[in-house]
Amino acid sequence: MELLTYVVIGLITGFITGKLLKTTHGIPSDVIIGILGAYVGGTMPGVLGVTVSGPFVPLLLPVLGGFIMLWVLHTLKK
Repeated sequence: MELLTYVVIGLITGFITGKLLKTTHGIPSDVIIGILGAYVGGTMPGVLGVTVSGPFVPLLLPVLGGFIMLWVLHTLKK
């Protein structure tokens, strides 16, 4: 179930971030990178041994991870 959440959030994040940043590598790439970023952003606290709590934190971290990953890729491609 957790993986499905990352995929859905990554799809949405990738699409929206791609439009906001006006990326040139296309929607499919934005979506894939968004999914990977959502997974990384969602799993990092557990890997680092950090405890996060709150009603929206489990949704916020994957969104933030997807956005950061797309932003970094977009910045490096310029």
